[in-house]
Amino acid sequence: MDFSADSADNPSHAYMMDVCSPEDQDRGLNIHALLGGLGGGFGYVVGGINWNKTKFGNAMGGQLRVIYTFTSITLAITTVLTLISIPERPLPSFSKKKVANILLNGVKYESELNGSTELSNRPLSMKLLCSSICHMPKALRNLCINHFLGWLSFEGMLLFYTDFMGEVIFQGDPKAAHNSEEYQRYNAGVTMGCWGMCIYAFSAAFYSAILEKLEEHFSIRTLYFIAYLTFGLGTGLATLSSNLYIILSLCITHGILFSTLCILPYSLLCDYYQNKKFVSSSSDGSKRGMGVDISLLSCQYFLAQILVSIVMGPLTSMVGSANGVMYFSSLMSFVGCFYSSLFVIYDIPPSGDLDDEEQPLLINI
Repeated sequence: MDFSADSADNPSHAYMMDVCSPEDQDRGLNIHALLGGLGGGFGYVVGGINWNKTKFGNAMGGQLRVIYTFTSITLAITTVLTLISIPERPLPSFSKKKVANILLNGVKYESELNGSTELSNRPLSMKLLCSSICHMPKALRNLCINHFLGWLSFEGMLLFYTDFMGEVIFQGDPKAAHNSEEYQRYNAGVTMGCWGMCIYAFSAAFYSAILEKLEEHFSIRTLYFIAYLTFGLGTGLATLSSNLYIILSLCITHGILFSTLCILPYSLLCDYYQNKKFVSSSSDGSKRGMGVDISLLSCQYFLAQILVSIVMGPLTSMVGSANGVMYFSSLMSFVGCFYSSLFVIYDIPPSGDLDDEEQPLLINI
């Protein structure tokens, strides 16, 4: 499932960056996150409905069969739309030469410039790919670490939120007998957790819609700080309250962080690529590729998911309840709040080198 999600999401990000102008890239990221929030919201609505009590659910064979049928139909439709929506055209094969026109003593000369262009046109190999990963610029490295911290805090909540609702809020027991009251309370908590996830998804869509306006009044550093801080407070307060409506309302903070993680890192990466110093920062002299760097950012989601899957079991056993998941998410969010404020680079100083068109042709003559 992760492989399929990554294979679908990364090309869509890279394609959008290619076809959008720099002025429209932020809006494209906002629309991408908005649609992701809406899609997630409707998906959680399907999971939140108790299909076992409906005639349709009984005819389909139960709750899980309805959900998987809905998922299969949705995937089939979106796959067909993907195949017919983006026409592919073969790239024209041509060799581009850089020529300098030199006017000397009234006579015009043409000089072919060889050099860095050969490096930028080199085909991507596994060696170059590994080199771009191991020798990434400091700005990208700090952005990836910050992105990892964000997903680490969010994944802890996302993967275990329904379990938290079933065990802690509804006082259920997933290991009890299926006909027991404890098991029924746990199932009721999981269903209510789906509605909480629905609130988070729709709040993420709403926040994505207004984020472009917020960027006109607040810096990216401030928006990062607000997202991490609100999520840390939201997950922390959820462990201190037993009121169901308060806990559900705190899901709005989850949507703010999700939207931030889907938009701001890629928006910063677009800003980095407007700087020639960043693009030419590879150790072998070749130019960096946005597609690879987008993949590096997206990898943080899966690295965080692996670490959460390893840590959460022992942590929950040590704490004695699913509260440990929320403690972990809150702590990691505050660490991300600190890191985004002090270490993430938001403005790369411009390079002192001149553009190729501005370089002097004759020096010291």
